[in-house]
Amino acid sequence: MTQIDWKKLTSEALMAELDTTPKPGLVDRSNNGSHRDMDYALMSKSIAAIAPYFEKMAEASCETLDVATLRAIGLEAEHAMFEATGGVNTHKGAIFCLGLLVASYAHLLAANGGQPVQLGQLQQVIEDTAQEFQPQQNTNGVMAALRYRVQGALAMAQHGYDIVFNDILPWYQKAKLESTDENMARVRTLLYIMSRIEDTNLYHRGGERVALEVRKQAAALCVQASLEDLQAFDAQCISLNVSAGGSADILSMTILLDKLNNII
Repeated sequence: MTQIDWKKLTSEALMAELDTTPKPGLVDRSNNGSHRDMDYALMSKSIAAIAPYFEKMAEASCETLDVATLRAIGLEAEHAMFEATGGVNTHKGAIFCLGLLVASYAHLLAANGGQPVQLGQLQQVIEDTAQEFQPQQNTNGVMAALRYRVQGALAMAQHGYDIVFNDILPWYQKAKLESTDENMARVRTLLYIMSRIEDTNLYHRGGERVALEVRKQAAALCVQASLEDLQAFDAQCISLNVSAGGSADILSMTILLDKLNNII
């Protein structure tokens, strides 16, 4: 029977994303990116605060996958995050996507009698569950998705994170095989994610022209780039005051999926 320590596993995935360096415009081990209100220490504190709530979501979802319950626990996690960070939104997107993943996996694991969960099953349950979520009103991400007619975080979930399961996860696994440096495999994967998804954080902070240019550069750099190239891209994103926060959330999700896939 498979038993999972969700607090430990989600903490590891979130810390792996935070530790990934250099990240363009994002908080990492070298700088605060385009963020004046957060740093590495604050992000670490936030991760410690929200991790127990993923365990709570898993436990609540074993018998019944109830969206109202997940939403309530998610709001508790957000409250804990804001308490830990003094009101700074560090991981709201991660609480949503990782919470949905954890709850769906825990539900399937219980339904399968503790036997490992297949990724195809998992994707379908995530897609079905996400249909019951309603978009939050007037958030930066929702407003950017509407203004620029791009796919937001909820839309990705309601499509079962198809691009994550069938495109980004295989890319990450291949990048790890090709590199002896796991950090650089994660950097390359983040850049690939930035090139493949419509990150509403980029559109909100930079507008369409800048978002498209950043995506184009990420597409080139994810294939081949020196450390100097990556640092220059980071500096450019900081100068433009843009940050691919949605892509960082998807990197955390991809890392967690890979960990779960190793359990299968």
